[in-house]
Amino acid sequence: MQKRILLESFFTSIHVKKENYKDFVIQHFQSWVDSQTIESVFRLVDEMNIKYQLNIEFTIYKKLTVQLLIMIHQMNQKRLVVIDDKELMKLTEFKEYDVAQAFQTQMNEYTTFSEDEIVFLVNYLMSLQLDLEDVDISNRNSKIVEKIESILFKVEQIYHVPTYSEQRYRHNILNHIYRIIYPASHNLLIYNPFVKETKAEYFFSFSVASNLALQIEKEFDVEIQDSEIAYLAYHIQVIIQSQDKKKRKTIILYTRGYERTELLASKIATYFDELEIVKLEKYSADQVFKDHYLYIGIDLTHVSQDQTNFINVQGSFKSADIKRIRFFLEAQNMIVEQANIFWMNEQSPSEAIHHLLTVSQQESFYEPIMRRETMSYTSIGNLVAIPHPYFEMKEYKERVMIGINQQAIQWGTEKVQLIIIYIPSSDVERNEYVFTEFFQKTKNIEHVRSLVHTTTEEEFLNVWNQI
Repeated sequence: MQKRILLESFFTSIHVKKENYKDFVIQHFQSWVDSQTIESVFRLVDEMNIKYQLNIEFTIYKKLTVQLLIMIHQMNQKRLVVIDDKELMKLTEFKEYDVAQAFQTQMNEYTTFSEDEIVFLVNYLMSLQLDLEDVDISNRNSKIVEKIESILFKVEQIYHVPTYSEQRYRHNILNHIYRIIYPASHNLLIYNPFVKETKAEYFFSFSVASNLALQIEKEFDVEIQDSEIAYLAYHIQVIIQSQDKKKRKTIILYTRGYERTELLASKIATYFDELEIVKLEKYSADQVFKDHYLYIGIDLTHVSQDQTNFINVQGSFKSADIKRIRFFLEAQNMIVEQANIFWMNEQSPSEAIHHLLTVSQQESFYEPIMRRETMSYTSIGNLVAIPHPYFEMKEYKERVMIGINQQAIQWGTEKVQLIIIYIPSSDVERNEYVFTEFFQKTKNIEHVRSLVHTTTEEEFLNVWNQI
């Protein structure tokens, strides 16, 4: 089975213009399959494309025609695939089964399909992610559905993205996962031509999706590749974009005059729509400042300025106080200003990550970060990688560590010289903002080259802030 996929992958990687493709295939396959049969296969694919409204783009067209020809040759040579004979019954509920049956009927003139070969073709068609209508599956296996729903529930608990609680999202993503389990179990690579772009532009969603994929792998004993993680990331991105932006929960601290504080809180809410005043609280000497909240004190000048989520304003609330709050909120969005920045000379991703964590005294994050790298490399192109641990139920304090390596090192399929380690906060929106900011700052290779040519922290920050 894998030899068929490898041969197809090799042949379709050769650049050929669309108008010359059929002649190119005939030239190279006629020692295996006669030219008349090749012509018939091309005609058959065209007919199926119209009949099932597949809207096949050229890359998939190349893959499908070549794979059908490989199948004809292999079956005629009695080099048959061997698959669990019970699997065919499990696949009859999929729309791809109908398409595979139609192909089989039309191809009986050229070869004979065993049940295992039909199973292979159904799984192969599923791996292509064809544009099929009515892909909802009515007779799902209840045990598989329960397992997928359990995974979606766990992901929502960790990331606070409604993959489970919102029925429409749960339905869509469950349906998608259910459809890819079978091809994934046969190590059929899910086709997706936009993996690199998805990983870079929707990096936060890709990170959530990779965690989802990791749980699918464990539960179903399959291997999920980046191409499929990218599809899962599309679903996550749709959910995130549909959510209302959360406001920063804010507590107003006062020492006297509740009614006057209530009026002041109303003014603050009017000026700052991004704040949600959740409570007016009388300040005490043993005041506890919780990380999830922003605290605005009224005439509390004696509170330590080291308290990072506290800002003091005057009871008169003049323009200077408005500016102070606005500056404070904008400063919260700054990312690299508090980062540790290091220049180094390492030879591999693991060495670079270990070096940055060690000099930052954050060695405890090495294993969680490497677990994420094992699932899917965090390189995003343009000489950039953004290693980070999977989000867990325990809360992290946000940290950024930046490494500029002396030379580019191989990081998965990409070369990397700028390494940005991000330890996420417990605020999902904040994490999404940070990943998006990293992408925006590094999407131009010339900007990245300017960053890696810096030699001091001050110079790096100046270049970063000018991008």
